[in-house]
Amino acid sequence: MLNFQPKVHVNYDFQPRSEDELEIRRGEVITVVDKTDNDWWEGQVERDNVIYKGHFPATYVTLY
Repeated sequence: MLNFQPKVHVNYDFQPRSEDELEIRRGEVITVVDKTDNDWWEGQVERDNVIYKGHFPATYVTLY
C-alpha cells in the first residue's frame, strides 16, 4: 500500500527559531509528513540536493 504524503505551496517565508523548525521560503513546495498538530506541521524540502526536515506553521501554506 502506498503512503500518500501531501504537498503544500509556501505562501510566506518563515525563519526557524529552534532546531526542530524548518525554514520555508515563499514559492517552495513542501512535502508534508505529519499533520498531527493543527498549527505546526512537519515536512521536508530539497534544496541543492540536500533534504531539510522540520516543523513549520500550517497557516503559511496551502495545499498544492
